[in-house]
Amino acid sequence: MCDNCAEARRTAEQVASDMSRAEKSREFYRRQGECRERERIIKRIRAQICFDALADQEGRCANHSGKCFELGLLVKELEEAK
Repeated sequence: MCDNCAEARRTAEQVASDMSRAEKSREFYRRQGECRERERIIKRIRAQICFDALADQEGRCANHSGKCFELGLLVKELEEAK
């Protein structure tokens, strides 16, 4: 292999390595963004659950026709997806 070909190969390998690192970095920040968004959604859902449901062991309240219980289940589902 001539010197020009060897240099071109090293350059190509370096570019591929840089692209791989950039892709991993993008994936890392994308996942971080998803986690932050999930946490934001969980907080907003929890804000909709009434205090009676939060105090009940099963998460039920007599005031909102099961809405609070369903929201509690949704929060649990989102937390398990982490």
